[in-house]
Parts: sequence; structure tokens; C-alpha cells
Amino acid sequence: MATYCIYESTFIAVKDTAAPSRRLSLSAPPAGDRPQVGETRAARNYVKNLEHRAEQLHAERPPTPDGAQEIQAEEPAPVLATEQEEQPAPVKADAATLPSKGSYGHPELCRKPCLFLRYGNCPNGVQCEYCHVPHSSRAVKLDKRQRDSLKELSESALLGLLLPHLNARVSTLNLPQGAADTVGLMEQHLASLPHEAEGHSMAAWKLNQLNRLLKQMSFMRLIRLAPCSDQGAIKQALIRLQAGKASTQGED
Repeated sequence: MATYCIYESTFIAVKDTAAPSRRLSLSAPPAGDRPQVGETRAARNYVKNLEHRAEQLHAERPPTPDGAQEIQAEEPAPVLATEQEEQPAPVKADAATLPSKGSYGHPELCRKPCLFLRYGNCPNGVQCEYCHVPHSSRAVKLDKRQRDSLKELSESALLGLLLPHLNARVSTLNLPQGAADTVGLMEQHLASLPHEAEGHSMAAWKLNQLNRLLKQMSFMRLIRLAPCSDQGAIKQALIRLQAGKASTQGED
């Protein structure tokens, strides 16, 4: 008789054991251990020290008469001299003391900056027809669209746009008498042109943009925008003006 071996429950069950879990801390770390809190605390202490210092300075201030503090508080704050730096006073010197012929009347009446001097030394020296005085700011120039807008204006409309800016620079800056005489010749030329009832044929926003730029331009750059600046008596007046010579009235 054969003997049989019977295996029962032969599957081995493996029970996975979970890794020991870390207990989460139920309490927050000390406040002093966080860098943000330390920075906030330091800032608060700094502000408190400033307030304390301000109180000390106020207590040390000598007494002033009644109403003096109110008057001082109403005084306007000093204005930064940005406009004065952008519009320095013209150079007033004899031709013998100028660094070059083209430097006369810097920065309102002088010629363009000398390129030779910018990149080294100018071989022409004092005889150079360009400006040798450093320009503190870059010259304001019109872009192509703005130049095209000016070309679309009639001569009388263009002069009507430029003359207020030219007169403003003559009245506010200490320019030679020849500058006022040249503007006077341009006004006479405008009076001789046919009268136009339409005025400026330009959009208001374009006109405002142009006026802002024209206000920043030098006297000579403004006057060169007018076609009549290269004609007749006005041309001769500009030549004498940039050469530092006295103007001649009554020239045709």
C-alpha cells in the first residue's frame, strides 16, 4: 500500500512591517530661532531708536519766537537745479580766451561738438570751427516723424511755433544783443508773409509733444529749424552772432 504525503497550508504569508513613524512635534519652535522674527525685531528696535533720537533733538532745539516754526514750515523745499544744469549760462569770453572759434556762446550759440576732440586731440586747435567746451547733456533732437510734421507746416505756421520759444530763451538767458536782433528779423519776416486764418494744421497732441521738445532745445538749434535762417539778413546776423561780432541794424 502506497503512502502519500499531503501538504496543507503550504503558502507562506509575509506580513510587511511599516517603518517606525516620526512623531510630529506639537509645539512650535522658539520664536527666536526664526531669522524673519529676528529681522523684524531689529527693525522695530531701529525705528524706536529713531523716534527716541528725534525726541532728543526736538528737546535740544533752542526755543523760537511764537509763529517762527509755522513760518519755517510753510517755506518751500529747495528745488534741485536740474533745469539750471541742463541750461548752463552761455560762455562770455573774448575770442582769444575761447578754446576754439566754434565755442563762442556755449551752449546756446556754439556750433556742434568737435568730433576730433571727442576721440583725442583736435589738430585745428583754437581755429576749429566746432565747439571744444564739454556739453553736460546730450542735445535734444527731433526724430524723423517730428521733422516731417514740421515740414507739413507752412512757413508762417512754423515761425509762429518757433518764435515763442526763441523769445523765451532770449528773455530768460543772458544772450548777446545779437540774439534778440536776429529774433527781431525773423518776426519782421513773419509779418511780411501772407496771413493764414487756419493756424496750425496739426493734431493737438502732436503740437504739445513738439512744444515740450522745442522748449528743451538750444537757441541755435531752434533757429536752424526755420528755413529763413539760411536767407538774407537773418543768415548774416547768425554768422555775426556765432562769430561774437556786434550786430548791424538796418541791414537788408
